[in-house]
Amino acid sequence: MKTKQIFILLCAFLALGNAYADEASHKAAVEKLLDVTETKNLLNSAYAQVEQAFLQSANSVTPLEENDRPIIEKHLKKLSAIMKEEMSWDKLKVPFTDLYMRVYTEAEVKEIIVFYESPTGKKMLAKMPDVMRESMTMTQEMMRSMLPKLQAEQEALIAELQKSKAAAAEKEAKKAEKEAKKKK
Repeated sequence: MKTKQIFILLCAFLALGNAYADEASHKAAVEKLLDVTETKNLLNSAYAQVEQAFLQSANSVTPLEENDRPIIEKHLKKLSAIMKEEMSWDKLKVPFTDLYMRVYTEAEVKEIIVFYESPTGKKMLAKMPDVMRESMTMTQEMMRSMLPKLQAEQEALIAELQKSKAAAAEKEAKKAEKEAKKKK
């Protein structure tokens, strides 16, 4: 009986050891993928794109003059500091790794690495900042034309909600008035 218990414990220990080894190799593969895809550099590139979007947004609200430059630079520095603090690679690496480990098997990660190490994969990585920048510009232009429509819809929603609440309050007041008359 004791031999059977020892055997079961040994099997459980070996299974846990293999699971840990599998998780460690999966994590190592994901970390390699994040390195191969230069995720940290893409993140730095994204900071610059957000700063550019901030400038374009500020310019669309009020046309910027040359004497606005010191004010803009002051706020861009603050914006950049906030992004780099709140979304630094040190803060994002573990959640990114966990995410990739949940979404992709180790075998899939290894296949993705093979792609990104290929000439086509390398070209895709090299062009990705340009694609991101152009897609952000395109999206901002679409948002610019869509924003007035969204604002109008939001205003219509608020007006309708206010009207509905006013009608409900009026109905409630009439009901209370009827109740008060019945009690007299």
